[in-house]
Amino acid sequence: MKVRARVKQVILFAVCLGYASQASAQSLPAELVGTWNVEPSSVRVLGLPPACELIRIRYAVDGKVEYASGELKYKAKATAKDDGKGLTVEEVPYENNGGRNCQGRSAEFFFSHYASASYIEIRGTEMRVYLLGKEKPISLVYKRD
Repeated sequence: MKVRARVKQVILFAVCLGYASQASAQSLPAELVGTWNVEPSSVRVLGLPPACELIRIRYAVDGKVEYASGELKYKAKATAKDDGKGLTVEEVPYENNGGRNCQGRSAEFFFSHYASASYIEIRGTEMRVYLLGKEKPISLVYKRD
């Protein structure tokens, strides 16, 4: 009986070790972690509604992301790849409250057109998010909270 208990302990330890290594592999870079508020001037340049001046993103070290855009609140899981100049961040939404985003679009519409990857450059307390990839000049600027 003692051998069987010991085998279970070893298996449990191995499983925990696997989860720990998986969690560290999915952690986000320190410079991305934190709460970011959109810079209102970058919203105006794109001609977005004033409600979009309140967009807020919170990145956690474990890869969880929380967004607030208008009435829409949603959560995603993110991974980031550093190319030395910026980050390619891929996200998979997993929960939302069904509200409308800052443009008045339904959650269903928003997620059916969701761009799962973006390119991000961080310089100090400023984050620039390229909405359609680095090649396209369409971006929003955020300030660290």
